[in-house]
Amino acid sequence: MPGGRRGTETASLGPSQFGVGFLHFGLDAGARVPEALVHEIDRFAEPLKSDLSMRVADTPVIDKVLPVLRAPLRGSNYVAGDGCCDSIRHVRALLPLNGAFRLAQRFAIDWEKIDDENRIVRGDLKDVKNYRIYGEPVLAVADGSVVGARNDLPD
Repeated sequence: MPGGRRGTETASLGPSQFGVGFLHFGLDAGARVPEALVHEIDRFAEPLKSDLSMRVADTPVIDKVLPVLRAPLRGSNYVAGDGCCDSIRHVRALLPLNGAFRLAQRFAIDWEKIDDENRIVRGDLKDVKNYRIYGEPVLAVADGSVVGARNDLPD
């Protein structure tokens, strides 16, 4: 997807544009995790009327046991929305932070709670108090220490 554009996605990059590619793949059960991923770009360059190939990055794969986290909620009727994989609101939210682009939200999940009629909100969507999850307690997903908190922003 070309950087800095929303709603007009195209497969072509124009002058002074950059693009970001997102790749998701899985391994078969029991398959060995590769030690590294190699990124190669093969492209036809129209101005040169030629195929081009470029190796742009070798990325080591971190193969270690990851911590198991649980949902930060108690009870039932919770759904994880805008989380993994192809969600564009978080996973592909390329944000300019401190002069560099970061994927600061790539592991974010929007938790919602549904009512008996499978709705997450009843009434005015702009009033946060109408959302079923509003006011529910949030729990820590793992042991840790709170290093900062604030409560001076509107809901």
